Amino acid sequence: MADENTDVKETKQPKDKSKGMMLIIIVMLGVIIAAIVGVVILLLGQLDADPSEGQIVIIHETPLVSEQDIYVFPLNTTIQTNLLQPPGGARHIIRVDVALGINNTDEEARAAVVGMLREREASILDLITSTLRQTTRDEIDREGGSDLLADELLILLQERFDEQLIVRVYFPNIVTH
Repeated sequence: MADENTDVKETKQPKDKSKGMMLIIIVMLGVIIAAIVGVVILLLGQLDADPSEGQIVIIHETPLVSEQDIYVFPLNTTIQTNLLQPPGGARHIIRVDVALGINNTDEEARAAVVGMLREREASILDLITSTLRQTTRDEIDREGGSDLLADELLILLQERFDEQLIVRVYFPNIVTH
């Protein structure tokens, strides 16, 4: 009989070890899943960040092109329009000259884009004017405001004309009053 009790204890001991290992594995999986969920929540929080809260948000990335590889295409019309009037704020007008930077590394492609821009200049001016009318003077006058406006216009132009050869928007002359 003593041998039977010993056998029972020996068979229970491996089961207890496997239960302990199973518990450790389950706890580790729980920790890993919690870490993954935490990282996902952190990343989603950064994507929804408000730039006005001091966080940097990358909206659109254009391939880097050196200044020497950019052909500057000036629009022939100076745009003058009203800016968005904030509630209780004063009315303001903007007067701006706009030029587009075209990737010049492929001269044939650049020539085709410049031809398309000349044909569609009225549509380009309309897009720029519409964007300006949705912008306040404070947005333009704050530090980096005109750069943000140029980036917004670049994205809109690239999307409207499905054209990635447009790589910059310049404001050679910009005045708000």
